[in-house]
Amino acid sequence: MRWTNFTRTDPPFVRPETADDVIEVGWRRWQSFQRRRRNATGSWDQRLEDLAKGLRDAFEPDRRLVGRLMEDYRHLASTLGQVFWPVRTH
Repeated sequence: MRWTNFTRTDPPFVRPETADDVIEVGWRRWQSFQRRRRNATGSWDQRLEDLAKGLRDAFEPDRRLVGRLMEDYRHLASTLGQVFWPVRTH
């Protein structure tokens, strides 16, 4: 699901009507980290960067145009990661 109802001037923040989609996409990405990154150690930083990129890819129509908004996705990934980390899956 993409945030197609937003214009390009809207910031990529979570609204009540999109929160479930963001959590679902984030959790799937978090759980699949080890499968997709077999050689990665799974450190906090690696997982957060991977999660941020997954959120970006899920919700942006063209990832090349994200630019500075990537910092917002990293912040969102950090927030979700704080909840996801205690329930790491292997």
